Amino acid sequence: MKKIFFGIICSVFVSAAAFGTQGYVFTADNPNPKQTVIKSQSINIPYGQYLQFYNLDADRIGADYIYLKHSEESVFFKSLSKEDKENYKYVKKIQKLIAKNQWSEVFSQYPNFYPAYLQYYEYCYNNKDYIEALRILHKIKNLDTGGKIYSQSVLNKAFAQLYYQTGQYQNALQYYKMYETTEDDYILMQIAKCYYNTGDYSSAINYCNKLKNQTYEAKEIIYDSYMRMKDFKNADKYAKELLKLEFSYKNLMRVQANEKDERARLSYCYH
Repeated sequence: MKKIFFGIICSVFVSAAAFGTQGYVFTADNPNPKQTVIKSQSINIPYGQYLQFYNLDADRIGADYIYLKHSEESVFFKSLSKEDKENYKYVKKIQKLIAKNQWSEVFSQYPNFYPAYLQYYEYCYNNKDYIEALRILHKIKNLDTGGKIYSQSVLNKAFAQLYYQTGQYQNALQYYKMYETTEDDYILMQIAKCYYNTGDYSSAINYCNKLKNQTYEAKEIIYDSYMRMKDFKNADKYAKELLKLEFSYKNLMRVQANEKDERARLSYCYH
């Protein structure tokens, strides 16, 4: 049975200070909207009253506008209060601009419209415009000062990722290290990569060795870190491990570079 959900899904409300809104559900058997109260507390972020016309996910920064067929919209519209009818029209007007990617007009005409910033963030991120996405993420955080929409953890991890993507490794490191006690391999690997990219090779090796499952990429970082530290004995050890994992010209040359025996060096060259 096809269902269209209206409003903010329950998973968004991750704290006691979460805002409140109402959701609406249409089904094929029941075309009349069924109103369900999700939370009772008041919305107190800029344009928060318009969030009822979007679906949000607590773990993904973005806002999905709920598009309706004409017949669905007609039924839905009748269920709204006079104030919400005006709010719905207001949102539709903005969404028409967003559908055409007319972002400059959106933000000049409707400054601080929170749902639009969520959509623009996702648009920038999906298009790999990480610098702009980072700027917008700061705006999103500032608009929701009480953290009623997204938890601090979700925002911190988004900042970490964007700082990493834009080559700001020291900033990324500060955010990733907030979560190193979770012993999550992804977090530990990102910390190792940040250290490697800042030239702290011993720390990069240290964090790679903390991984529960040491990946090929981690072994490459360890190998290259030892090479840059001129620790050729340990570099050779990892070069041979990489060769076992992947028989390739690159790995043959890595082993050959650290082999002192001339005959052995030649053997790797002619494999």
